Amino acid sequence: MFQQLKLQISQRTMWAQRVTALIPLPKATLTVEPKWSPLYTGETVTLKCVVDSHSNWKYVWYINQSHTATSSTTLPKTTLTVEPKENPLYAGETVTLKCEVDSHSNWTYVWYKDQLQMAVSQTADHSVSGDRYSITAAAGSDQGQYWCEGRLEGRNVTSQRSDLITLTVE
Repeated sequence: MFQQLKLQISQRTMWAQRVTALIPLPKATLTVEPKWSPLYTGETVTLKCVVDSHSNWKYVWYINQSHTATSSTTLPKTTLTVEPKENPLYAGETVTLKCEVDSHSNWTYVWYKDQLQMAVSQTADHSVSGDRYSITAAAGSDQGQYWCEGRLEGRNVTSQRSDLITLTVE
């Protein structure tokens, strides 16, 4: 855009052109630490904004074009299945419980019995291997309600707990 300005210096008249230049703003770069995805409720995230080749910037943070908002991913639900599906079990039979979280592959699993907040213990007849909890010789003491939850390796994330499965041993 050009405009003409009339300048009067001494007794001469001079003409000058006024120029309006559009200078692009420097680019802001947003980084997120840690880089894994998804992030779950309760995890800590650090956002860093850097403006190329300039200093003394003041920053205003927006989420979804608003000054205030929060967003998080709901903790995934754990699915618990049992093999064999027939219930009741008979004393001496083998049963395997399988715990699974679909959203990520790096889950480890913790097993619980009868609503206790203490994980089941491993014995000669009770073993945990990956996503499975096996009872190789069911007994009356194995009867009860079982549930599991996943814990994401390397992160402080625990899934929602599974629904209960009731084992009956005759």
